[in-house]
Amino acid sequence: MTIKEYADSEEVKDMKIDTIKMNEFVSVQDLKAFEVYLRLLKNPYSYNMEDDFVYLKHWVDLTSENFASRLKKEYPRLTDKEMNVCCLVRMNLSLQSLADIYCISKNSVSRRKLRMKEKMELAEETTLDEYLSLL
Repeated sequence: MTIKEYADSEEVKDMKIDTIKMNEFVSVQDLKAFEVYLRLLKNPYSYNMEDDFVYLKHWVDLTSENFASRLKKEYPRLTDKEMNVCCLVRMNLSLQSLADIYCISKNSVSRRKLRMKEKMELAEETTLDEYLSLL
């Protein structure tokens, strides 16, 4: 299933309905974060790191047990750009989607992820994707 098909799927529509039903428990920031997430899934080119990152980080924290907050606490030297990559990787975006978002080649994305893995001093046999999915 492609990202666009997933974004248009019944599962996502159900999430929208559930979110609307829970509106008294959901903040405006939660709704904005969900909107950024859906827009990113439908069209990676629409993602604007400067404007959307705060909401994306909030979404990842909501859906992944405060992932971004825990990651920043464990690796305080990570830059906002590196945190952004980590959040996108945690969302299981493909290498091609990451390349589309950053307007760079897939090889450049791979090199960026490798440099981050080295900065985080992860074991050689562990990929950044694997580590972030388990964090």
